[in-house]
Amino acid sequence: MWHFLANADHENEGQVVVPHPDQTGRSPQVYVFCAQYPAEHRALVRDFATMLRLEAGVAADLKEWRTAQRTDEVADEIAQFQKADFVLVMASPEMRRLMDSTQQGPVGDTTHIGAAQARDKLAGDLRKELKRMLPVVLRDATAADIPRILQRNSATFYPIRELDVDSDGVQDLLHALHDVPRHAKPPLGIWTPPAAGPWEAPGGQQAESVDVVLQPGAVIVLGEHTYLVHGEVETPAGEGGPAVLRQAPALRLGDPNERVWLRQVERKADTRGTREAFAALEKEHELLAELDGRRHAAPRQSALVDAGRTRTLVLAWPRRNAPAEDFQTLADHVPHPNELDSIAVRRTLHALAGLCCPLAALHRHQCTHRELAPHTIVRIDDGHLALRDLGAAGRPALPGEDGSVYRAPEQTRLRRGRIGPWTDVFRLAAVAYHLISGQVPDEARPLPTRAVCPVAPDQAATAIDTALHPDPARRPAVAELATAFRM
Repeated sequence: MWHFLANADHENEGQVVVPHPDQTGRSPQVYVFCAQYPAEHRALVRDFATMLRLEAGVAADLKEWRTAQRTDEVADEIAQFQKADFVLVMASPEMRRLMDSTQQGPVGDTTHIGAAQARDKLAGDLRKELKRMLPVVLRDATAADIPRILQRNSATFYPIRELDVDSDGVQDLLHALHDVPRHAKPPLGIWTPPAAGPWEAPGGQQAESVDVVLQPGAVIVLGEHTYLVHGEVETPAGEGGPAVLRQAPALRLGDPNERVWLRQVERKADTRGTREAFAALEKEHELLAELDGRRHAAPRQSALVDAGRTRTLVLAWPRRNAPAEDFQTLADHVPHPNELDSIAVRRTLHALAGLCCPLAALHRHQCTHRELAPHTIVRIDDGHLALRDLGAAGRPALPGEDGSVYRAPEQTRLRRGRIGPWTDVFRLAAVAYHLISGQVPDEARPLPTRAVCPVAPDQAATAIDTALHPDPARRPAVAELATAFRM
């Protein structure tokens, strides 16, 4: 087997800026603002706030959870409104009365102070504060109990009948708190005019069409170049459906004679899904132009060719020494544990660190690879690797989209997974774990890296263990992973 030889404030007009777990490592700070009576209402609100903290990981705070020591409750109420990213206004007849008037509540109740704070902030920046103050209607209230000042008839509110984190009402609220739409907007597809009928030669004979569909051993013409398809043709999603993705290694014939990677979408029917698949290849082509072979670890786009019912993206890699005799990925070179020593492990990690540069560039463009695995990483030469392609970067992230053994936990959650740069960090760490130990990390509870690879450098082992944490907020950034791999 081959192995290597070896928290700032943001101010956007009219917009609530929510700290992202990858940037700050904290949940949105939420103040659950409710009227102080009757007791049954307070108990229900307390159960609701508890569910947010325990089951949804939302940093919810409640007046009843403040210190039991003597304190200035007016100052505390003002402070709660100032520090909260969101204020959840719990609808009730008493809350509506306090916020829609200047009347006070019972003696000792400072809820009217919060109501005054809310009115003042709404008057200062209505557009921003309507996004920050979210009316919540629990099962003991109705929409008529929402304060009129919160625009109960024209603005969104959140009816929650079940205190279940997976219920539609709670999920709607969580999407608002994290500023994530319930359904991602698909990318704009390519407008394709209706195809004209085939040209007919005199006598009714039709002109012969050129077949450019990828098939093993086929010689195809794409633009100005001719390619010999060799090796297996992959169809990741199968042959069914209106659009089929095929990909395969090929040899460009003539000058320059080089190994390439072909990614092709065939249109079998004109549907939205087909247009999105075509658009994804165009997006990848544009991203590759921006990356420009980032430090020789990313593929370089060679051509994007439309031919009849197909669109094909041609990718190549930087040449360092003599061109490789064959198309090689890390899937062909996972070492046996007996082949690993400290030198091989360090050089493997150093080579993997080179992939972090194009990944970081992808993340700056708000895109993620999401398919990192040994078979998607190309071996350029001893000690140098490159991404085979940009994976799923050209299409929106969808939970549950990948089923490989290197997938991050959030890629398996159909409703609650948040996919982002931290997903690529997990996958790269999983690949590193496999290559330096010969073992795939256990999906539920991987053994510590030093337990499976005793010769792993301390900083790299710690970084891999942290990057494999199920909580995305606990994982390092991709640049930190690169630094640890190079130590």
